[in-house]
Amino acid sequence: MSDINTYSKKLAGFYAGGTNNHEAHNKNEKYFDVLLKDVTQDPDKWKNKKALDYGSGKGRNVTNLFDAADFDQVDGVDISKNNVEYCKNTYKDLNSNFYLINGFSLDEIEDNTYNFAMSTIVLQHVCVHEMRYKIKKEIYRVLDKGGVFSFQMGYGEKLLGGQS
Repeated sequence: MSDINTYSKKLAGFYAGGTNNHEAHNKNEKYFDVLLKDVTQDPDKWKNKKALDYGSGKGRNVTNLFDAADFDQVDGVDISKNNVEYCKNTYKDLNSNFYLINGFSLDEIEDNTYNFAMSTIVLQHVCVHEMRYKIKKEIYRVLDKGGVFSFQMGYGEKLLGGQS
């Protein structure tokens, strides 16, 4: 666990100043058709349900989830205090909670809380396998039975040895 704590502290330090909102990612044709397919294909299924955005940054996906379906509540968690404070101040009128996390646990959240969880362009920044595994276990812990977890990890042709 000490390796996880060391790494998560480094990540928290790196993102301490916050991030941008990455709104350009909404233009990716695969974003709504693949990552949010379970939500966009049947928005009525999510009426009065709860969702979680793991690595919510400045809240882009929290608002996207509210726009995509009639969720009752959409919460966000992030490792950056600045991001969490930004969301708490910006989205006061949404039925959302924003949690500052240590980067590998969701201790403040009870088991079986959410029906849908997502994480986009976050887990790719977690290179320690044990930590990434713990994050996924925590997300599954807070998902209700039958809940859906959709996540995206970025890659590029340069990383795969190709030209871009």
